[in-house]
Amino acid sequence: MEPEAAERELSIVEREIIGYIVSVAAVVRLPKSVGEIFGLLYISRIPLSMDRIMQKLGVSLGTASQGIKTLRSFGAIRSTYIPGERKEHFVAETDFRKLLNRLILDDWRPKLEVATERLEWIESQMQSQPRTGEGLNDQDSFLNEKLVTLKRLNDRANLLFKPISKIIGT
Repeated sequence: MEPEAAERELSIVEREIIGYIVSVAAVVRLPKSVGEIFGLLYISRIPLSMDRIMQKLGVSLGTASQGIKTLRSFGAIRSTYIPGERKEHFVAETDFRKLLNRLILDDWRPKLEVATERLEWIESQMQSQPRTGEGLNDQDSFLNEKLVTLKRLNDRANLLFKPISKIIGT
């Protein structure tokens, strides 16, 4: 069994820390429950089973299971062995540099690279379209403006990774 400390209610400070983590998770568009689960594991002195997570947060099995799956995919939590326990127990990753590296660089950078390649392909398709004697028609001009805007946005997003990489030390 887990120690008696796992049975007590969350203190105001513990709830506020979890709330803070929920708000940070919302910035990267993670569900509230994912932030709550990570927050609970982050403030816990002991590894927690899924049952304990459900009990302490008042969430369903489905919510807890999906939250744990999401957090594992980011490397934000990991399983740990508890002698004599059959249930799986979880602990939070507390190296935030590693978490940021995984989330931002390992997840977002490849998506931006794919987006950049796609925009380049779209541009090549626009350039290879047959033109009339006057150049671009109204629809082509309109789409070209949209493409220029998307490329500018994509370029700015790519520029963000240089300082972020320096900040998190990759």
